[in-house]
Amino acid sequence: MSLTRDWLEGSLRALVPAERLPFKGDSLGLSGMTLNPLIAPQGGSAPIQWRVEGRPGNLSLVLEEHGQVLEMPLRDVEEASFVYFDTDMQAHGQWPPALGVQDALPAATALHLRFADGSQRLWAAPVVGIRNPVPEVFEFDQD
Repeated sequence: MSLTRDWLEGSLRALVPAERLPFKGDSLGLSGMTLNPLIAPQGGSAPIQWRVEGRPGNLSLVLEEHGQVLEMPLRDVEEASFVYFDTDMQAHGQWPPALGVQDALPAATALHLRFADGSQRLWAAPVVGIRNPVPEVFEFDQD
């Protein structure tokens, strides 16, 4: 599962705000744009969707990029849910949060895992870039 964790964290660290595909997430999944695609060709942004699927004890983490799907089993995991953190490190079960004005991207996103033996882990990834789209302040000449 180390490779699955690394892929998830790399994808989430490279999230970028995009007006045409705003980031959104709940406890079972998220969607947005990343600069670090796993399946799609490297060198540009790619739309992604991460989601938890299955039933307790037989869960998978599923990545979808450009219509291609990669399913990664989460061995011995009874529960898995996404959590979103704002700049004050307050946890939210969805993004954007239900109340208040927030950045387009959370400050960090995590996958909380509870295993069959009762242990828990948090796979967390801070967003390393800007969290809001850059407004266009000029127009290019169309000559």
